[in-house]
Amino acid sequence: MLTRLSVTLNGIRDEAIRKAYSGIQLLKQNLYAGKAGCSNACNAMLLGSLMQGLHRSNLLAFAQPLTSQSFTNIRLDLLWGNLLQIETPASCKIPHCKKRHSCKLAPLLGGIF
Repeated sequence: MLTRLSVTLNGIRDEAIRKAYSGIQLLKQNLYAGKAGCSNACNAMLLGSLMQGLHRSNLLAFAQPLTSQSFTNIRLDLLWGNLLQIETPASCKIPHCKKRHSCKLAPLLGGIF
């Protein structure tokens, strides 16, 4: 019974990690395509912040195409915490932005889970 339970829980964990992976891929594509930020400069800034944050958190594999890799060494709580800690530069002048620039990665990453 314990084996069946751990297989079930591991399956749920793997699915949540795959969902996070897919969400990061979609966000990355939207930033590349200019669909997430308020301007091209904003999309570039957010994409750079995302990639640097993934690198600092040793999650750069989440920026690459998915292979047959296993998620056995990834803890879901740490993944979530690391994603939410990726910061957007506090002060950045974005050309053609008529109001104070307020685009941040956190709301975009928050929709992943």
